[in-house]
Parts: sequence; structure tokens; C-alpha cells
Amino acid sequence: MPGSGAEACPDTDQRGIDRPSGIRCDSGAYELARCGDGVVDPEEECDDGSNVDGDGCDSNCTVTRCGNGVTTDGEECDDANTEDGDCCSSSCELAAPSGGEDAAPSGADLNFKTGAKGKLKYRWKSARAMAREAFGDPTTSSGLTMCMVDTSGAALRLLASLDVPAGAGWTPSATGFNYRALGTAPGKITRVKLTAGNVGKIIAKGWTPKLRPGDLPVVTPVRIYIVRRDSGDGFSADFLSTKRNSVSSVTARSR
Repeated sequence: MPGSGAEACPDTDQRGIDRPSGIRCDSGAYELARCGDGVVDPEEECDDGSNVDGDGCDSNCTVTRCGNGVTTDGEECDDANTEDGDCCSSSCELAAPSGGEDAAPSGADLNFKTGAKGKLKYRWKSARAMAREAFGDPTTSSGLTMCMVDTSGAALRLLASLDVPAGAGWTPSATGFNYRALGTAPGKITRVKLTAGNVGKIIAKGWTPKLRPGDLPVVTPVRIYIVRRDSGDGFSADFLSTKRNSVSSVTARSR
């Protein structure tokens, strides 16, 4: 039954296979690719019969512009929104933290695998003592965004951004905050632990984001920062090399 899905489609179908480009979601066993067929369907903004980006109608059948989720000429990034306070600004420029903390030497670990059930795990610890207030209050306003940025070239490039909204799912603890959520969508963070003390700590777990073709193996250096959306402060780490780096998995420790 084509077009029966009322909500945004998951990135993979029932078989764990990547869905084709487009906005329409089919509920049957097979997916029907409509974006790029030259016919503008109700869920599409445009369809010029190609999958070329930057020509006025991008490969996801939205009009070329900042905020449509496709990075084109003149943009450093495009995270499908025009909000500030996350990895990519409202003008589609990479937004580095305005302040915050750097990781201790060898203080951050990244581990993720790709695929339909690929999982991500990230650990970070500070170089100095951190007060609980450094995390703000995620139960009300201090949502987080995890940004993965390729810093290897002359121009920075956003590899992925993962959001953890404030409010539901967050609970305070004696030394910080904990977050729990359900879901298996790529890029979904399901567990976060924020701990203050003589050493500040962050642990984040979830599902590996869907990366663009060619993003793996990663090219180092890569910078990862977790940004507080209410203040712009971040918790950063630089990865100059990897322990394991292939088209299906990455394991690395920060410098």
C-alpha cells in the first residue's frame, strides 16, 4: 500500500535495507522509489527527474535551500532545520561550542558499528573538576546535541549530529543527570549519564547515525563535541587517530 505511512519514514525498511530517497513511506514488503521519477507527488516539494543536489531540486525532492537536510554549495552543513544551538546554525554554518570543557588527555572513547542494528557508545571525562551546574538542567531546558566533525581538510565537514532533547526522559541524580529513551532509529541516543565531581564524566549510548557514502573509513582528525543547546557550551575531544577504522566500524581514543 504505497503512501500509507502517516509519519516520517525510518531510514531502513522491514528487512533492514536502506529506503530509497524520498518522503513517502510504503508499508508493504517492498519499497517504491518515487523521488526522482519526474512526477511531483503530494509529499514532495519538487521532482526534476534526477538525484543531483544543488540544481534547485535536491535528491530528497525538496527545494534547494538551507534547512532541507542536503548540504549544497555555500553551506558548511545542513541538519534539516534552521535552529541555532546545535551542530549547524540557522545559516547552515558549523557552530563550534562557545565555551565549555575539553577532555582530559586520552579522556574520550568512541566506538560504533554501522548496519541495521549498529550501536554507538561514547565516553568522555574532563581534565578538571566540574560542578553539576556545568550541565545546566536537562530536565527543563538544557538539551544536548552530539556533533561529529571532520577536521582533516581546509574546510570543516559535519559527519553527523545526534540530538538529546530536554524534558521527558531526564531524571536528576545526586551528582548529575540520567537520560533513558526508547527507539531504534539510526542516530537515536537512548542512554546518557552526566556526572559531576573531581572528574566530570559523560556516557552516551544509542544507535549509530546513518552516514553518507564515503564517510567511512573516517579521515582523522575528527572532533566530537556535545553542545548544550541553551547556552552553546560544549564538552569536546579531538581524535587524531583510530584503533579500528573500516567501512563498518570505528574505534578511537582521543589525544
